[in-house]
Amino acid sequence: MHDERRATAADAAILAGGLILAAAIRVVLWPTPGLVGDLDQFVLWVHGIATTPFGNAYDQNLSFPPVMVYIWGALAAIEPAFRTVTTSAEPAIRAIMKAPASLADIALAAVVAWHLRATPRWAVVGGLAIALHPAVIDVSAWWGQYESIYVLGGAIAFVLAVRGHSLWAAAALAVALMTKPQALPFIVPFAAWFLARDGWAGAVRAAAVGAAAIVVLWLPF
Repeated sequence: MHDERRATAADAAILAGGLILAAAIRVVLWPTPGLVGDLDQFVLWVHGIATTPFGNAYDQNLSFPPVMVYIWGALAAIEPAFRTVTTSAEPAIRAIMKAPASLADIALAAVVAWHLRATPRWAVVGGLAIALHPAVIDVSAWWGQYESIYVLGGAIAFVLAVRGHSLWAAAALAVALMTKPQALPFIVPFAAWFLARDGWAGAVRAAAVGAAAIVVLWLPF
């Protein structure tokens, strides 16, 4: 038992160290130019959110659903420079723009590790495979894209669903769908899961909760 506890503590230490390393790598990459055209557009949208009432965000040609608008609104509230900055030319602005996706990377790794916690070695492997995967690092911390945010929503929905929390899973899925349109394919496996596990009545309840969550997310606009 003592050896088992020591092994579990070692696994936890390896996971924590790996996540710290993954976070440090991302921080180093934040100031890099990334995909300049996309980052410039994102900064311009944040500038628009910072200089007009929040409810008027979609007066701009925003091509993202509302979750990203909430995130950009938070950036605008945290950093006053967005009231005047309209491009990603400044390294500090690029770092701020890349931070949400990088934080989502680490959160995604933590969710996977937590879900696999009954098998500590697999929890370490699963968490660090995500946090230290070069493609995951590149997309969020180098390119400045936001894929990991909707994937995080999908992962949380999965964990909730397999643990029997169908309605909370439906709400988390709605958040993923309202982050980027690329999350739309998630609907198919989740709909099949809700139908197989909870029957038609349960699937309809889950759909109603998801629809209600989407309506709430859109209400300010």
